[in-house]
Amino acid sequence: MQVHEALKLVSKQPLSLRLLSQKEDNDLPSGTIMSQTPLVGQKIKAHQALFIVVSKQVRTQVAPTLIGKTDKDIEKICHKHEISCTHYTLPNIAFNSSCFAQLPRAGKSMHDNVIIAYKGSNKKKSAIFPQLKGHSLEAVKLFLEEHDCRITLKAPPDVPDNELIITDHRPMAGSIINNLSNITVQLSCKKKY
Repeated sequence: MQVHEALKLVSKQPLSLRLLSQKEDNDLPSGTIMSQTPLVGQKIKAHQALFIVVSKQVRTQVAPTLIGKTDKDIEKICHKHEISCTHYTLPNIAFNSSCFAQLPRAGKSMHDNVIIAYKGSNKKKSAIFPQLKGHSLEAVKLFLEEHDCRITLKAPPDVPDNELIITDHRPMAGSIINNLSNITVQLSCKKKY
């Protein structure tokens, strides 16, 4: 029931209507009574007040256009519109240092005045760490040394590298590595036979 309808009903009785609070709810039209005290069906004395909680629409701000803008431009726009912006940098040569995507899209409503901007970077691209399990320690060491990786090894003592195979490793296969060189790879090995 809407407030104006409730006022018509209450004004015919020796009762008064008091607004207790307003709650934001975009699913209900503004002015819809969400709850009341005393509840429907309870007895009430003459000249007693009915306390109501009424819905109101949430004011949402529309997302500005950030695509193609630099960090400084984005900062100015966000400050002007009083919104918070989170930046994520992804490897992408085509869009170096400028925003190439945003969430929510320009012209769409924002929740809590927060927007996410994605910008490109031409720094060294990320790599997916390969599966090393089952390969010989000798071959894996050559591969990792080629990429300037440091190695920590857990292997049986007094067994040559060509007789050992990898049983486990960290980082795990499929891990995204931002810079393959300068990482430490932990290897666990066992004897081949």
